[in-house]
Amino acid sequence: MELTLSDVVIIASMIQRETNNPEQMPLIAQVIYNRLKDGMPLGIDATTRYGLKAWDRPLTTEDFNADYPYDTRRRRGLPPSGIGAPTLEALTAAFNPVYHDYFYYLHDKSGALHMGRTYDEHKENIANFLN
Repeated sequence: MELTLSDVVIIASMIQRETNNPEQMPLIAQVIYNRLKDGMPLGIDATTRYGLKAWDRPLTTEDFNADYPYDTRRRRGLPPSGIGAPTLEALTAAFNPVYHDYFYYLHDKSGALHMGRTYDEHKENIANFLN
């Protein structure tokens, strides 16, 4: 998978918006790379928030179904630009992800990261940590 410097900065900006925890950043980076490699939509909530300017409210079904350039749920590949200024930690994570075979993650209410290899595992994490 060939990525430009600009692509890696875009990835770092998504990582930055997904977590403020430097220990989680390389893990989230690898999820992004795994999805890109497999041709999956990235499904990054932060790109939805950026594209719709929806920073201070819960995202809705309508938000996820809207068609706009920063929709990473239905569009494959990277968004057209970064979605914020990444920190050095996010840039480092984007350049040096921690290798794993997870494709899904979520944060529980305490901010802990829960990862799944399959969509079924992700659904279990949703049931266990978000409901």
